[in-house]
Amino acid sequence: MPLVHALTRQKDAWSPGQRRHLSAIAEFNCTLTHLPDMKNPVADALSRIEINAVQLGLDYNQLAKEQQQDPETTAVRTAITALQWKDVPLGDSNISILCDVSTGRPRPWIPSSLRRHVFNLIHGFSHPSRRATTRLLTQKFIWHKISRDAGNWVRSCVPCQKSKVHRHTETRPRSLPPTTKAFCSYSRGCCGTPSSFRRTSLPVHHYRSLHQMARNHPHGQRNIYFMRLLPVVRLDLQIRHS
Repeated sequence: MPLVHALTRQKDAWSPGQRRHLSAIAEFNCTLTHLPDMKNPVADALSRIEINAVQLGLDYNQLAKEQQQDPETTAVRTAITALQWKDVPLGDSNISILCDVSTGRPRPWIPSSLRRHVFNLIHGFSHPSRRATTRLLTQKFIWHKISRDAGNWVRSCVPCQKSKVHRHTETRPRSLPPTTKAFCSYSRGCCGTPSSFRRTSLPVHHYRSLHQMARNHPHGQRNIYFMRLLPVVRLDLQIRHS
């Protein structure tokens, strides 16, 4: 379809490289025809991501044959259980399927040869949990130990294990020991000269930097040097001034 559109388009909107490619293709004596998906099964099949994109349903004709050949099905017919077995005819044919009608809707008895296939039909659609898969299976089908088989097959499902979200390990907060030397280091700025020069100092570290005050004041560098040597006492603690 892109080549057909490119060769039949009247408006020239191609680059020089695209023009050379189209000119080389147009020299051959060929007919370009677009085939839709319904008429091109090869391209439609190759364009699919996976080969098993479409799952086949349960073949009830094969199910009826497997029930006739399965010895467990014969034992189920004569067993004393709370289940109500009935041969349900399959459409207009003479084939009948053994089903349980105790729940109000017929549930076919699945022989051992078709149980994994039935599980893949139910679980492979959206990969639900073990409990949800068991509920969907028991609503439509019946066999001995269906819950146990469904649980084992869900645990061994490879796509479920690959997409499983593990619980993250939570790190417990560590207990920090109480500190014994609070405010051991304190940085502050000063404005003006120390009291030794008959001046007073004003801490302005909250709105002015130390380099700015030292650069603007004529005795700033000398005052800062003296302030580093003097101890500062706050909150009854001896702290080192920097």
